[in-house]
Amino acid sequence: MKFPAAMNMMIRPSSWFPDLPMLYPKMFTFDLTTGEFSFQDMFITGADPNDDQIMLPWDLDEDGVVDEFDPDGYVTWVDGWPIYHFDNNNAFDENHTQMAKNEENGWLVAIWNDGLKSRYGNALEPDYEDWAEFPEIAICISNDNGETWSDPIIMNAKSDDVNYAPELNGMIPIYIYPGDKIEDLGDNYGRVHLMFFDDNSYGSTICGAGENLGGTMMYAALDIKFEYVPDSTDPIISPAAINLYQNYPNPFNPTTTIAYNLQEAGKVKLEVYNVKGQKVKTLVSEYQDAGHHDVQWNGDDELGKTVSSGVYFYKVRAGGRYTSTRKMIMLK
Repeated sequence: MKFPAAMNMMIRPSSWFPDLPMLYPKMFTFDLTTGEFSFQDMFITGADPNDDQIMLPWDLDEDGVVDEFDPDGYVTWVDGWPIYHFDNNNAFDENHTQMAKNEENGWLVAIWNDGLKSRYGNALEPDYEDWAEFPEIAICISNDNGETWSDPIIMNAKSDDVNYAPELNGMIPIYIYPGDKIEDLGDNYGRVHLMFFDDNSYGSTICGAGENLGGTMMYAALDIKFEYVPDSTDPIISPAAINLYQNYPNPFNPTTTIAYNLQEAGKVKLEVYNVKGQKVKTLVSEYQDAGHHDVQWNGDDELGKTVSSGVYFYKVRAGGRYTSTRKMIMLK
């Protein structure tokens, strides 16, 4: 009889009823062979995603100090909303994440509906007005039994967004349920089978939101390549083997330089995030040699638009095993 090598448990630190915007999944893995736990922030990640502490949404660099206060003196924190509907009262019992697995290959997929942009849009946050009725599908993947996880893969039906999935055109996809088993297609590809509900009116009618127009049950299959998630063949870089330096100048407008040093070669990803935990731009995503590296950021997002003044975080992930984050300020 074959037994699994590890047990995974996802913890989401929130009340059962989603009345708080602090909804962050963290994976706890118990190794049945060694009897030890390991930990991984899934989304959003703190500076040390592998510690045993839940990420605090007002201290992303995990230095014990609040990252930012708003003009009224209130703590600014990163919102999380893994629920398709924006409103607390109409999102009752919708706080859930589903998982699929392939034990032979160590593959895991975590999938949920994400309504954060819809939440911002209905709160009339600038630049989110058009998101009022657009829930998204978010997927994190792992190829090492949950020891490490990818950043979320986002899909939505908003045609002018970078995460637009044409297959979802005209749909309101909610209640995403994957099959239990990830099908092995060979060549490191896995197929995730999905069922979801295409709602005809945005909102939970039974809770008093949206029209009672029904919808359609839909089937979809996603083929995912499980590599650099990280891949188990990537070099393991210990915390002592990477140095991330403070950007210069800081504050800056609009260009700054980010420098880091690698003691060993490995897959490197360098990304910029805003205070809401949303990725602004990927600056590096490649295999790099050991040594000193300099990267310039011109204060723009993935679409080339200049970002607004404020606090940003830059995160470097090396070898898939170590992440370091620092804070920077753009002033216009």
